Amino acid sequence: MKKHIVILAVSLLLAVPSFAQNKLAMGIDQHIGIGLGGASPMVFGNTSFVIQYTFANYFQVGAGAGLRYGAPTVSYDLGTKSKHRAFELDVPIFLRAGVKFSIVSLKVDVGYAPGIFAWTFGKGGVSRELHYNGFFFEPHLDLGGDRNAVGVGVLFQNCSYTETQSNSGTDSASGTSNNVNRLLPALTLRYSRYF
Repeated sequence: MKKHIVILAVSLLLAVPSFAQNKLAMGIDQHIGIGLGGASPMVFGNTSFVIQYTFANYFQVGAGAGLRYGAPTVSYDLGTKSKHRAFELDVPIFLRAGVKFSIVSLKVDVGYAPGIFAWTFGKGGVSRELHYNGFFFEPHLDLGGDRNAVGVGVLFQNCSYTETQSNSGTDSASGTSNNVNRLLPALTLRYSRYF
């Protein structure tokens, strides 16, 4: 058994240079995002490590994982448009597919972002409940060469929050409240560096 593992490991190491000739690239993606209104997150930042393979000169596939920090919505009042925010850390893990023409590439990242830590300051003290985690997808358009690229995208991330409808009368404490789970949009600006 050990002999088979050693042979497999040596074969993989010998295959790395041939993959490199076939456009295998490793890189780091940095992006920041701003919510697009409503209950969308206020801001977030993300750093991801990506492995990407280009084949047939136009098509790209890959995978990545990163660390994201952000300020998602904990509660949103439909009447007053007021929001309460949290601070969260999560680990987005994703698959990537795309097409590249010259210096323009269109890619889509699809994955899952398990939350690892959250804190919200409120009347009851500090809450550790996660809100901005789960399924996500992000189409993005990038401009650049084989080493560097800048781009713009829209992240749709699953978020759970409390949606309230306060009455516009004198008693703001009365009203309805439901727990909501939605894909919320955020505009992303990106910088990618490949090695």
